[in-house]
Amino acid sequence: MEPTENIDAAQSVLRAEQWELVNEMALWLHGERVCSSLQKGILERLKAIIPHQTSMFDLCREREGRVECFSPEALGISDSALEEYYRTYAAQDYTAWGFTPDHAIVYRDLDVIAPTLRDTTSIYREWMEPLGLYYGMGCTIVQNGVIYGTVTLFRSREDGDFSEEDVAILAQVGKHLGVHFALLWPHGFTTAGEANALEQLAREHGITGREQEVLNLMAGGATNQDIARTLFISESTVKKHINALYRKLSVQNRVQFAQVVYAPED
Repeated sequence: MEPTENIDAAQSVLRAEQWELVNEMALWLHGERVCSSLQKGILERLKAIIPHQTSMFDLCREREGRVECFSPEALGISDSALEEYYRTYAAQDYTAWGFTPDHAIVYRDLDVIAPTLRDTTSIYREWMEPLGLYYGMGCTIVQNGVIYGTVTLFRSREDGDFSEEDVAILAQVGKHLGVHFALLWPHGFTTAGEANALEQLAREHGITGREQEVLNLMAGGATNQDIARTLFISESTVKKHINALYRKLSVQNRVQFAQVVYAPED
């Protein structure tokens, strides 16, 4: 089986109760606007739907023609093992070779690389095997030509490989994540700290959820018309939100707004 580029392909294998769980997760995630909370919440909810041992959810951006991952959250793995992966093995990860902003993919590791070959790699022998991990599955989060992140799940050899149902569930969750991230950051993460910086700015100034959506769109360079179209609201409502942001940020125009949003870190 090849990595699934058309992530709608496996939908028909899901049962009614699985669709219900996926829909409940989707309702929750579309109301969550803090990246770290979203990452942790998705991993916790996936654990209840797809049995697995370890999971990771990182954010991505394009840099100098390659996909760069950052700000990972994880379950079932120590901080030191997670740090070791990103420091030493992420660049060797055979699954990452297919990551692209052109389209989302969902895959099982052993559909990407033969077990006889995978079991000889450094990432397996030196990182996965010592952690008791054998089978992997993941998806990229992509929307409108922008890659936002990846979700990866692992199982032990004893637990067996992930099923087509598991692949279909993760594909649906990835689609919802792509739509949600595109609403909050339509142009992607331009710097590794941008998502967290905007969240912190919102918390510090008492900015509401809807105002933060407007804030994120403005930070990405969206016009009032762009914001209205994206959020399905009128331009007059957009102006009300912008005026509220200006008041809370103590600025009077977009130039001053940009100076606050893009202020260099100390």
